[in-house]
Formats: sequence, C-alpha cells, structure tokens
Amino acid sequence: MERAGIYNRSTLLPGHVRDPLTLLALRLNGAELELDHGYPCRIIAATRPGVLQTKWVRALRVRP
Repeated sequence: MERAGIYNRSTLLPGHVRDPLTLLALRLNGAELELDHGYPCRIIAATRPGVLQTKWVRALRVRP
C-alpha cells in the first residue's frame, strides 16, 4: 500500500514462485496479521531478505 518508494512493489523470482515454502500469509499463529505486519496479506518467501517480504499485498500479477 506504499504509494511511492522503492518498496511499493516486488517481483518474485521463478525459484521463489515455485518454492512450496512461499506463502501468501493471512494469519500468524492463528490470528489475523496486525496492520504493522502486513494485514490483510503479505508474501513470505524463504531466502528473501526481510525487507523484501512484501507487506500489504493488494494485487498479484502472474506472467507466463
């Protein structure tokens, strides 16, 4: 939801897209995510730096 800046969008590499550990997280330990942690949805992808664990997902585009 960040309107400007270098972290307002993120691209997942094919390896992350195919990785079964990559998640669209809606909850943490059974509770909805808090706003500071990406409510309503965030991407969690193994081996990506924390700053790239995209918060506040509002749209996904899948390219062939």
